[in-house]
Amino acid sequence: MIMKKFLYFLILALVCGIPKIGFAQVDYTFWFVAPEVTSQHGDDPIGIKITSFNQPSQATISMPAVPGFVPIVVNINANQTVNVNLTPFKNIIENLPPNQILDRGILVESTNPVTCYYEVNRQNNPDIFTLKGENALDTAFFIPSQISFPNGNYNPVARNAFDIVATEDNTTVTIIPSQDIVGHAAGIPFTITLNRGQTYSATALTATAAAHLAGSRVFSNKKIAITIKDDSVAPGGTWGGCRDLMGDQIIGLRNIGTEYIIVRGPALNNNTDHIYVLATQNNTDIFIDGSALPVATINAGQTYVYNSISTPRAYIQTSAPSYVLHVAGFGCELGQAVIPPIGCSGSTEVAFTRSDANANTTFSLILFTKNGGQNTFTLNGNPLTPAQVALFDTVPGTNGAWVSASINLTAIVPAAGTQSLISNSTEIFHAGIINGGASTGCRYGYFSGFTTIQLGRDRSFCVGDTVILDAGVGKDSYLWSTGDTTRFLTVTDSGIYHVYATIAQCNIYDTVHLSHYPRPDTNLRDTSICAGTNITISAAQNQGYTYLWDNNSTNVSRTVSAAGQYYVDVTDSNLCVIRDSMVLSIDTLPIAIADFDPFPTQCIQNPTFQLTGNTPPTGVLAYWSGNGVIDSAGTYDPAVAGAGTHALYYTFIDTTTSGLCSTTDTSSISV
Repeated sequence: MIMKKFLYFLILALVCGIPKIGFAQVDYTFWFVAPEVTSQHGDDPIGIKITSFNQPSQATISMPAVPGFVPIVVNINANQTVNVNLTPFKNIIENLPPNQILDRGILVESTNPVTCYYEVNRQNNPDIFTLKGENALDTAFFIPSQISFPNGNYNPVARNAFDIVATEDNTTVTIIPSQDIVGHAAGIPFTITLNRGQTYSATALTATAAAHLAGSRVFSNKKIAITIKDDSVAPGGTWGGCRDLMGDQIIGLRNIGTEYIIVRGPALNNNTDHIYVLATQNNTDIFIDGSALPVATINAGQTYVYNSISTPRAYIQTSAPSYVLHVAGFGCELGQAVIPPIGCSGSTEVAFTRSDANANTTFSLILFTKNGGQNTFTLNGNPLTPAQVALFDTVPGTNGAWVSASINLTAIVPAAGTQSLISNSTEIFHAGIINGGASTGCRYGYFSGFTTIQLGRDRSFCVGDTVILDAGVGKDSYLWSTGDTTRFLTVTDSGIYHVYATIAQCNIYDTVHLSHYPRPDTNLRDTSICAGTNITISAAQNQGYTYLWDNNSTNVSRTVSAAGQYYVDVTDSNLCVIRDSMVLSIDTLPIAIADFDPFPTQCIQNPTFQLTGNTPPTGVLAYWSGNGVIDSAGTYDPAVAGAGTHALYYTFIDTTTSGLCSTTDTSSISV
């Protein structure tokens, strides 16, 4: 039943669905799980390098499944690389032991687009893992791996493994290992449930090449990310006695392709780079360098090994979407990278950084693009030199449509941590770096995008603000869901927006969901007060709110007494600002005149006394100090209070405005 469900999801992903082409390795959000590396060979220092482009950014590194982990916040200037040292957290970051649900997931979030890679910067056992942002997230994966070399003999053991991290709670993950793993037998599906940030390591049972996990399958009900690791790989034989870590973050089935270009590494022993083609469908034909006949036909989960590269570049075609993994390096020091498919993928600019500036190491930039694009590259703002352009050559089997080159930048990028930017003004391209030496180790990875259009992450913005969506330069046409046909779209409303674009023969699209942050609360209302009084006005009080009144007060309340308009700017925790205002009016006091003095002395026997000509007007309350009653005609019964002198109080109330302002005057009479 599980296998049938898996095949259903697989067919749906490969046949029925159109893959969403959106994010590249330049992104705002990166999920990652760091593999366990044997400490006997060396597993530190470790860190994440974050590189910005032409905008400064603030990046936050968190572990969502670890409540006590204090997020690491770093500020990155424009065009800068920052190395975040994670070595102090190694014991809670490395994903071990295997076959257990752990809380080791890492989340990197940035305020502006950046590139990221995780690095094990250990002398003689280094590698980089290029983080692929949204493109790393999927619900269906096959696991690529080299199957030619064993792992070295160390304690703790060095093994081949794949590590999974969930991005949402209640993520159900089904794993079908191709070989025995710790706790589970080959070919038997099993299911685990992970919450956001939780992780799981599927680790090979032994160190042999045959025990490697190529062709294992993973599918889930929510998006996950997967890291592949091959620890302390020992090529042996004529290769030499090296041991070297190899790894990468892989992509899911929606982003693999059928055409790949391989640029051979600089200096492996015997020039024997290895290419591993992993099929995801049965009866997948594999073609090399444009040959009419396939070199092999393999089924889903099987791997074809091509290690006879006779030229500096190779062209791989498959009849169905497949993974391609490339092993290259220096001497017998190996590195591996998941190769991006060509065609509709690529970048217009790529930022990269050199890690190892040892005098005995080489730093090379790998490029491939459409023919003609080799003439429009710039490196750090300067055109490539004629000698560098001359390194490009046509890729065999592409009918001259594609060119590639490996450019040695050892002398041009001499310092570790130095950021560089490669750009192309006319064509998209793919770029990778390979850095190392025969006595130090190898770092190998691709930084170019697996897609050519990115609207950015789903995000929220403040009501009243605008967001400008950019479908990217260099497209032949644009069509937004709003009907607009321009590169940029200005958005003020929340909703789901998508854009379709064409470039060459490719139809590409991306979707982004924009939502509004709720407005900060407001509660000021127009009101009035009586002359000579004051009132305290207060803005809505909420945790996280800050205030700025028109008199520069930052308190939640203030006291006012003058007529006029008052306002306060309220800022919430999302940095949304709303101005709340009110108008204060001053009510004039009514005039109170009690003009009954002098009143004559009256006898108590008189039943009533008429206040002749002084009937209380509308809005006047009248009473005697003796509690006698004044009727509407101003008549008073003095017998009620008895003999004595009594005061008549008139309270004048202004009923035409607020009804709150009053003035009192008195008059008296002797009874």
